[in-house]
Amino acid sequence: MKSWKNFPRFILSLTLLTGLLAGVSAPNVESVSAAPMAAVLPGDVVISEFRFLGPAGGNDEFIELYNPKNVPVDLTGLKIMGSSSAPATSMRATLGSVTLLPGQYYLLVNSAASPGLLALQNATYVTGITPDGGIAIALNDGTTIIDAVGLSATSAYKEGTNLAPLAGAANQSYERKGGGCADTVNNSTDFVLRNPSNPQNIASPAVLCADFSLTMIVDNATPSVGTNVKFTITVTNSGPNDATNVTVRDLLPVGLTYVSNDLGAAYTSGTGIWEVGNLINGASATINITATVTTGGAKTNWAEVWSADQVDSDSIAGNSSTTEDDDASATVTPPPVIVDL
Repeated sequence: MKSWKNFPRFILSLTLLTGLLAGVSAPNVESVSAAPMAAVLPGDVVISEFRFLGPAGGNDEFIELYNPKNVPVDLTGLKIMGSSSAPATSMRATLGSVTLLPGQYYLLVNSAASPGLLALQNATYVTGITPDGGIAIALNDGTTIIDAVGLSATSAYKEGTNLAPLAGAANQSYERKGGGCADTVNNSTDFVLRNPSNPQNIASPAVLCADFSLTMIVDNATPSVGTNVKFTITVTNSGPNDATNVTVRDLLPVGLTYVSNDLGAAYTSGTGIWEVGNLINGASATINITATVTTGGAKTNWAEVWSADQVDSDSIAGNSSTTEDDDASATVTPPPVIVDL
């Protein structure tokens, strides 16, 4: 009977020992949580078009945002801040759950704006901006600025030189160049006056940014008349997006006669068009064009990025410019002919 009375102690000891061993041998399980979204950085989203008054008055205003990058950007929790010409600032809106795909727009409209403008809104805000004020995109702390634009030198929000205030009842706005792609961190350089306004929202066609540049070299800058020269033209896409249907125009000037190129049918001498095709972010393409020098005197061969499906962030394709980085040239100057008498 004594042994039976000790049985409860035995059970208790066995239970404690089992628990102890389980604690020693059980794996250490850590809590796992989803990785946080990447922080939004300056340049990830920009103010692409805005106005602080319009045909319907001082509240007929909007703020258009744009994603110029090649990856989606999470706008959730970002704040739209506003200021007058004075340094004081206040919050105008906090963005809800919003993810902008590359090239997408997002439109905020004053809740007292005209019906036509309100019909385009993705979100509204109540407190307007003074005609000489400024606006900014900020992180949810309200102080870390992602992008800003201002219409007076004393506004709390601006980048570089401010833009001039708008006045009157015209249907006009300030729009970032290149559909939103230009960003030199200088308001006066990045924006142009647009009339009429062109507010775009998340349903508008996406506009993808690229950055084209062009170089040209010639193998002999002082060729004799009747000899051949070779022009080497290289086009580069610095992104951020891949580029499609890229063309470059190099129509040889008078005094240079086309002979051949190393890409065959990709280049048409009659139009000067080189069908480059697709250029991924960071890629380059090169063509070599051979021509005969037929006359004396200096002659300059110009080439330019002529077209693409994407918008160049700092140049305009096909505008016949000679001062942008999407055009390039090379000059040949045959030496004078010396005649023996």
